[in-house]
Amino acid sequence: MDTRLNLVLHEVKRQFRSERAFYQTVGVTQRAWEKYKNGETNFKHIRLSTYQSITNTLFTRYETMLIAEAVDAVNYNWYENIIEAFHDIKVIYAKSMLESGASIEVDSGSIENGQQKRKTITKIKIVDEVDLRNINTITFQINVPPHQVPSGERNRLEWFHTNFKAVAVR
Repeated sequence: MDTRLNLVLHEVKRQFRSERAFYQTVGVTQRAWEKYKNGETNFKHIRLSTYQSITNTLFTRYETMLIAEAVDAVNYNWYENIIEAFHDIKVIYAKSMLESGASIEVDSGSIENGQQKRKTITKIKIVDEVDLRNINTITFQINVPPHQVPSGERNRLEWFHTNFKAVAVR
């Protein structure tokens, strides 16, 4: 199975209430989705617009860029699976962004088109505003309610460095 598809399936399970809610959100038919999953349609050869819809739904633009790095890490046998590679690469970049002055934001839940298709999860976002048009964002799901993440830039940074490994969901 394609490594990117493994990552997509992992993220769908993590972020959405069901696969159906996901493929309806991205505009893919059930038959097409099943063909991707079963390997009948090579995930490397799907239409660019479909791939972009999938990645835009599951990842930030910055995270989408990091997928290629995670795929390379697996191909070079630095990691056994794409999920671990992607998570570790995100952590490396997030720490670098924080050292450069990025902020930490807390986000929980989302409702789309009047329906809650996604799971109610708490996320922290590492946001680096490069300039007015370029904002790099990396998100992590955490297993604590949002009220347990302290407010204030310095407090959140300290919380991230001391608690992140214990609360991050892979």
